[in-house]
Amino acid sequence: MAAPMHRARVSSWKLFSRQYRKKSTKIIHPSEDVRSVKENELPMDPAILNRMKDGEMKARKNPGIMRLKTVVVPIRLEKAVDLLVKKYGTQSIISDSRKLNTSLITRQMPMERTGVMERKNIIRQKILEKDKNKHGSISSDKETDYMNELERRVEVELKLKHLSHWKSKQYDAKSGMKYMVARMAQNYAVLLQVLNEIWTRDPTYIPKSLYNYGSGLGSVIWAAQNNPDWQRDISQYYCVDPSVDINTIARLLLQDGHEEKDMHVNGVFFKKFQPSPSTNSFSTVVSAYTLIECENKEARQKMVQSLWDMTEDYLVLVEIGTFVGHRLIQEAKEFILNIPTEEETDKKATVFAPCPHDMPCPKFKLAHKVPCYFVADFKPLEQVAKKVDKTSERYTFVILKKTKEHCVRWPRLVANSTFANKHIHCRICCPTGQLDHIIVTKKKHSKELYACVKNSKLGDCLPVIYTNESTKKHQRLMKYKQLLSEGEENELGNLRDSHPKGR
Repeated sequence: MAAPMHRARVSSWKLFSRQYRKKSTKIIHPSEDVRSVKENELPMDPAILNRMKDGEMKARKNPGIMRLKTVVVPIRLEKAVDLLVKKYGTQSIISDSRKLNTSLITRQMPMERTGVMERKNIIRQKILEKDKNKHGSISSDKETDYMNELERRVEVELKLKHLSHWKSKQYDAKSGMKYMVARMAQNYAVLLQVLNEIWTRDPTYIPKSLYNYGSGLGSVIWAAQNNPDWQRDISQYYCVDPSVDINTIARLLLQDGHEEKDMHVNGVFFKKFQPSPSTNSFSTVVSAYTLIECENKEARQKMVQSLWDMTEDYLVLVEIGTFVGHRLIQEAKEFILNIPTEEETDKKATVFAPCPHDMPCPKFKLAHKVPCYFVADFKPLEQVAKKVDKTSERYTFVILKKTKEHCVRWPRLVANSTFANKHIHCRICCPTGQLDHIIVTKKKHSKELYACVKNSKLGDCLPVIYTNESTKKHQRLMKYKQLLSEGEENELGNLRDSHPKGR
C-alpha cells in the first residue's frame, strides 16, 4: 500500500508544479509589449560572439557587464573615517546620520517661480472663501488691514505646506561629520560604478585633469584611484564645494585623519568657488548630488552650462535614484543635447551612458511613473552596520561625451530579467529610443547569447546589434497594441492578414 501512496504524492506534486509554472509564466500579453525575437533580429556582436566561441571570453565576463560586485570601501579610507569619528564625533552621530540619509533620499524638487505664484493664488482664494463664509463681507475701512493680514497668512501656509519640502543643504563641521558617516560608503560605491562605465567601454581614455563640482567628501578621488592609468596620469584634481568644513573633512580623509600628514594623492586642490569657464577646462568633469541643491530650473541650467563649457571629453552627472533625481538628470541631459554648436566641425554632445540613444527618456511615456535607476551594491561602514555584508544604493546618472564620432550602442537592461523555463524575459532600452520587452530562448538563440543574457542584471548592456528588422517588429507590436485598445477590428484583421504568422 505504501508504494501507490508514494506514487500518488509524486504525481500530485508534478501536476501542481505544471499548473504553477503555467500560471507563473503566463505574462505575455499585447498590453505588456512582449515579443519573442529570433537570432537574425537580435544578433550578437560578431567580435564578442567569435571570442566566446573560441573560448577566449566567458559569458559572465563579457564587455556588456557593467554592474560591479559588492563594493568595499578601501581599508585606508575606512580607518580614516573611524579615526575622525573617534576624534570629533558625538555619541548620537550614528542615529543622526541615519536620519540625515533618510532626509536626503526623500528630498523633493524646489518649486519654480510660476508654480509658487499659482499656488499663492489658490491659497488666497481658499482663505477668502473661508473668511467670507465665516465672517461675511469685509467693511471698506478694514479692507487694507485685512489684505495685509491675508498676504501674511498666504505666505505662512505656502512655506509650511509647499516650500518646506525643499531646503538648500548647508554643512558645518558637525553636520559634515554626520554626512560622512551617512554617505561615505554609498557615494564611493556609486561613483566607482559610474566611472567603471568609462573604464569598461573606453579603456584607452586617460584624462589629464579632473574637475569635481560639489566634491563633498572627495569620493571621486578615492574612486579614480581604482584605475591604475588614471591614478598615474591625472595631474590635477580640482575640487569645489561651498562648505569649508566639508572640504576640511575631505582633506583629512586623504591625510589618513592626521592634520600633520601630507595627502597621499598628489595634485588635489580644494576650493570654495568655481573657476571661470572662459579660462579653465578639464578632461573629465564630475558633479554628483548637486542638481537638487539649485533653487530653480534657471539656476540648474546655468550650473550645467558652466560645467559643460569646462568639459573637454566627459561630463558625469549623478543623483539619487528617485523619480526626482531621474527628472533632474533628464532635464540636464536634454539641456546639454540642445545646446547649439557654432560650427558643424565642433565636437557635439552625445550620451555615452546609460542611454543607448540621444532621445528623451522613454520611461516618461509610461502611464505609471517609474524612474530610470540603477543599483550599486556595497558593504556599509563598520560604524553604521557591523554585521551587514551587503546592501544597495539606487542612483541615476548620465555621462555626456564631446565627440565627432558615432559608436555602435548596445541595448541596456532597465529592469531585472525574469527567468522562466528555458526562456528569459528582458526589459531593455533600445538605440531607437524606445523600451522593448523581448524573450530570449534556448531554442531560437545561440547558447552564447543565452548565456550572456542569463548572466546580465539591471544596468548591464546586452552585446547585441539592434537591427532594422527588430525595429520593424517592435513598431508592428506597438501598432497592434494601439488598435487593440481602440477596438479597431477591421484594422486588426488587416494587420493579421499581412502577417499570417503573427507576432
